[in-house]
Amino acid sequence: IFNRDITTWDDDEILALNPDFSPPSGQPIKVYHRVFGSSTTAGITTYLHAACPSKWPESQVGSTIDWADGTFEAQGSGGMSAAISGEEYTIGYIDSGHGHDDGLFEIALQNDFGTYQTSIEASANGGVKAAADEALQLGVLPSDPTADFSAVSLHNMPGEFTWPIVAISYLYLRADQTENGEKGALLKAFVEYVLSDDGQELLTKYNFEGVPADVLNVALDALNSLSLPDGISEWTFESADSTDPGTGQQDYVISGKRRSYDEYAITELESEKADVSDLEALEAEVESMASEMTTLKDGCSCDSDNNNSAKRLARIALILAIIGLIFGLAGIILGIMAYMRVNRMFSSSQQNGRSASEICLPQMKKENGNAAYTDLEQERNALQI
Repeated sequence: IFNRDITTWDDDEILALNPDFSPPSGQPIKVYHRVFGSSTTAGITTYLHAACPSKWPESQVGSTIDWADGTFEAQGSGGMSAAISGEEYTIGYIDSGHGHDDGLFEIALQNDFGTYQTSIEASANGGVKAAADEALQLGVLPSDPTADFSAVSLHNMPGEFTWPIVAISYLYLRADQTENGEKGALLKAFVEYVLSDDGQELLTKYNFEGVPADVLNVALDALNSLSLPDGISEWTFESADSTDPGTGQQDYVISGKRRSYDEYAITELESEKADVSDLEALEAEVESMASEMTTLKDGCSCDSDNNNSAKRLARIALILAIIGLIFGLAGIILGIMAYMRVNRMFSSSQQNGRSASEICLPQMKKENGNAAYTDLEQERNALQI
C-alpha cells in the first residue's frame, strides 16, 4: 500500500486477509506520510524493512525518505491525525498515544511470531515492554549504560504478543557532574524521580509504557555512576502517601505533602462547587413534580375548594423547586468566577516573582503558639498579591 503497488481497498490481497471487510468496489486508498524529519517515519519504515525486506529495502528506511508518487503529505502528528480522520478510506501512521487520544482506528499488525494484534491488545498482553525485555536478552539493547546505543532498534522483536513497532526514549547525562555544584545533585534527583514508581506511573497518562524491571536496572546503574562534587548533599523524596517523621520538612527533601497556598485554594474551590450532575438532579426533580401536578389535576375527583388548595400547594412546590434550581446555577457561576480569580492570582504571582504562594505553612494550629508558624503567617500576609 505505501509503495502504491496496491491502490484500492478491494484488492484481492487485502480481502484475503480481511474476509469480513466489504469496501465499495474500486475504492481508492489515499496514503498520507509525514514531511520533514519524523521519528514516526523512522519507526514505520524500520518496521516495514524488518518485516518485509524484499518489498521494502533498507534504502527506504529513515526519518525522511523518497515516497512513491500518488502519496500525500501531512505536517506533524496533528496534521496526520486531521488527514486520516477527515476523509474515509485514508491510511497513514501516527504514534499510538496520539492516535487513540484522537479517536482514530488502527489496523492489526502481524509480529515476528505471527500474531495479529492492535497496539491496545499488545499493551494489555505486556507486548510493548516485552520488546525491551527481548532486546536486552538478545544483546540488541546493551546492559552496560556506557555502551553505544546508536544502533538499538526494538522493532519486530520476537515473542508471541510483542508489539512490532516500539521506540525507546533516552536521557543522555554527562557522567562527571563535579563542575555543576548543586545542579548536578538536582539533575540526579530529577532522573531518580523519573525512574521511580511514581514517575513511571505518570507515563500512562500520555499513553506511554514504563520500562520493564531489567531495563530499569540498567538505567539505575547509569544514574548511580554519576560523580557529584565533594560535600554536596543529595536530595531525597517523601511521597504524598507516606510520612518520614521529623525529616519531611528538612532541607534537601522533596515532599509530596508540601502544597502551595494557591494549589490549596483551588482544591478547596473545586471540592465545593456544584457540578453538572447537581443541575441534572434538580431538573429531574422539577420534571417529576410537574408530572405529579398533571396526575393530580387529571385524577382528582374532590370538590372545588380542595382541588384549588391542591393546585396552590403544587404551584408553591414548583416555585420552590425553580428557586432551588436558580440558586444551584448561581452557585456554579460563583464557583467558576472564584476559580478564575485564583488562577489569575497564581499567574500574577508567577510574573511578580516571590509571592505568598511560595510560602508553605506547616499544618499546625495557631493556638499551639508556634513561633515559626506565626512568623511565616505574618510574612505571607505582608506580601502583596
